This record gives sequence, C-alpha cells and structure tokens, in this order.
Amino acid sequence: MKCPFCTADDTSVIDSRVSEEGNKVRRRRRCLSCDKRFTTYETIELRLPQVVKEGGTRSEFSRDKLLTGFMRALHKRPVPTKDVDEAISDYTKTSQFRRERDSIS
Repeated sequence: MKCPFCTADDTSVIDSRVSEEGNKVRRRRRCLSCDKRFTTYETIELRLPQVVKEGGTRSEFSRDKLLTGFMRALHKRPVPTKDVDEAISDYTKTSQFRRERDSIS
C-alpha cells in the first residue's frame, strides 16, 4: 500500500477490524518512511458474469445499466426506489451464486 503523504511503498498495518456488517475491513497503517498514519478500507470485489449481446459481443455487467432499464420501465408506476434496489441486489446475488455453482460442477 502506498503512503498518501509521501507515496512510499513501505507501510505496516497497525490495527485491523472487520465492520459490523462483515463486508469491509478497516486497517490503520503507518508509513515506515515518513511515520504518518492513515486508514484504508478493503471491500470484497465480486466479479459478475459478462453479458452476451445480440450480435455475439460480450460486455461487463453494469449495475447502472440495469438500474436505468428498471427506471425507464417503471417511470409511470408507483414503485419505490427501495424495491428496485432490492430487486437489483437480489439479481446480482443470484447470478453470482449460479456462476460459482456452475464453476464447481
């Protein structure tokens, strides 16, 4: 991890804590060159499957594009934004689970 103050590569971890939700790690670090301290947050990066277009080309899955499609389809309907967010989250979790299950088989 590079120091944000002096951009040195040598830093040490002083303290690590997992967030209450369990999906982030907070690390206190100290630069060995300038002796300043800073905090970093690590999150899990899920690799979502690629989307196959009609022409056969592939592109990365985009949560923003899915949200835009939902909003266009529901713009005249009384659907709360919270419900749309939950639907998108459920879809991404389900598609990630399917991908992991298929790779194990």
